[in-house]
Amino acid sequence: MHEQLSALKAFAVTHYMLSGQIFINTWAVLYFSRYIAERYLMTEFKTNYEKEATTRRDEARLDALEWLKQMTLELGYPVPFKPILWTPPE
Repeated sequence: MHEQLSALKAFAVTHYMLSGQIFINTWAVLYFSRYIAERYLMTEFKTNYEKEATTRRDEARLDALEWLKQMTLELGYPVPFKPILWTPPE
């Protein structure tokens, strides 16, 4: 029993560390891409870049929800579920 708990603990710690590293790397990429996007939008849409950013964000969110629905239907992961629509504050 002690060996099984040790193995489970090692797996849990490894999973936790891997998840943390993935999160940190993903956050860094998103932060950097936000910087690039802001510079692009400020250059291309000088007067209404905030409105353009909001429009593009909403379109990307809808695309992601559509992909999630397709994944659920095609893969049945793990069972069909209703995605939560999160809307950031304006």
